[in-house]
Amino acid sequence: MGCGARDAARGRRFETAIERTDLRDPELGEAKQRLAALEATLGVLDVRAPAGGKFSVAHVESAEIPRRTHLSAGDYTVSVATANGEVTRAIHITLGETTALVFDIPASSARVTLPAVPKSNDARKTHHTRRTLAFASLGVAGLASVGAIVLGVNALEARDTFRADPTSQGALDHAKDLRLATNLTWAGAAAFGALGIVLFATSSSSGAEPASALRGPASVKLSAGLAHLRLSGAF
Repeated sequence: MGCGARDAARGRRFETAIERTDLRDPELGEAKQRLAALEATLGVLDVRAPAGGKFSVAHVESAEIPRRTHLSAGDYTVSVATANGEVTRAIHITLGETTALVFDIPASSARVTLPAVPKSNDARKTHHTRRTLAFASLGVAGLASVGAIVLGVNALEARDTFRADPTSQGALDHAKDLRLATNLTWAGAAAFGALGIVLFATSSSSGAEPASALRGPASVKLSAGLAHLRLSGAF
């Protein structure tokens, strides 16, 4: 126990002695003098309410309210507990002064522990199903992208072949077919990619309000060419 705590304990003993009805002079006068001298080197915390509660501060633990406590000068945190709950308050103790505290703990401040609500089986199944479909859609989009790149390269080669012989109708038709196939493949890759992103984003919010409900409807914009794909959107 530190020096401040020992002095505070002495102050408490002096106060208890003074409160005794059987104490008479000169013992009573001596106790008051010693208490006055001690209080000049300490501060007093006077916790007045709520009656019946308990407070803790520094070396004092679970003391009944009301009660006066002697403390060294400095900053402290006072914790008060009642049947309605528990609150804390920061205080500053000044030498030779009394700091009075009254705590008001309404019933609404009581600590309530609610049981965790587990996700239903349906919510878990929906989550896993969406996540699986999301990965599948992204996989298809990746494969389609590879196919579109291959088709795009072939389309460029067919275009160069036609330019080398502009009179060849077969070369022209072949280049057009490859260009159409490339664009359609890019469009499919974009569609599956967008679907995978939406499914992946909404799978994490299964069983709760989806994020899309807060942000508005999802939108996707895409443009495709012979060897490129541009995809943008808001989810």
